[in-house]
Amino acid sequence: VMKTYHMYHAESISAESKLKEAEKQEEKQIGRAGDPVFHIRLEERHQRRSSVKKIEKMKEKRQAKYSENKLKSIKARNEYLLTLEATNASVFKYYIHDLSDLID
Repeated sequence: VMKTYHMYHAESISAESKLKEAEKQEEKQIGRAGDPVFHIRLEERHQRRSSVKKIEKMKEKRQAKYSENKLKSIKARNEYLLTLEATNASVFKYYIHDLSDLID
């Protein structure tokens, strides 16, 4: 169970770094597109718009992947904690109740 959590957590961290990278690219592209250049040809404007759309699409895709991985990680962590609690309860029961009954 712990291996599953670590695997999902690593995927979540990876997806988060990719999302941050996509956000940086988007900021960079928007900053470049926001420059007041009046002699840009129509073709270049279209190309910039399409590249901005591609970056936005990539960012949305990475955001979805990050959210999915984060949810998996949280579920795996909760499952691990429940398993750990059940194990601790079993050990407690053995040492407090069962072992004292065996000694008597």
